[in-house]
Amino acid sequence: MDGILVADMPVEESEEAVIAAEECGIDPIFLVARTTSDDRLDAIVRQARGYVYLVSVLGVTGVRDVLPPEAFELLHRVRLRTPLPLAIGFGNPHR
Repeated sequence: MDGILVADMPVEESEEAVIAAEECGIDPIFLVARTTSDDRLDAIVRQARGYVYLVSVLGVTGVRDVLPPEAFELLHRVRLRTPLPLAIGFGNPHR
C-alpha cells in the first residue's frame, strides 16, 4: 500500500491518521471539491502526500460524456497551491 484515502475524514480531524500513515510509510490522500474553501484547500495541501484527489463533479458519481469546465478551474486552483500530482475523478468521462 502506498497511500490511503479516507473519503469522509475532514482535514481538521486528520492529524492522528496522518501521523499513523506517515509512520507506516503510507501517503495520506485528501479529496478536494470545487466547493472547498481556500482556507480548507490550504490546510489540505499542507497535510497531503502522494497526490491530491480532485472531485470533478458535484452530485453522484458515474460516467459522463465530458468533464464540466469547473473541473478544469479546480485543477488550476489546486495546481497554484501544490506541486503534488493531481488526480481528477468521481464522474470521469468514458472512453
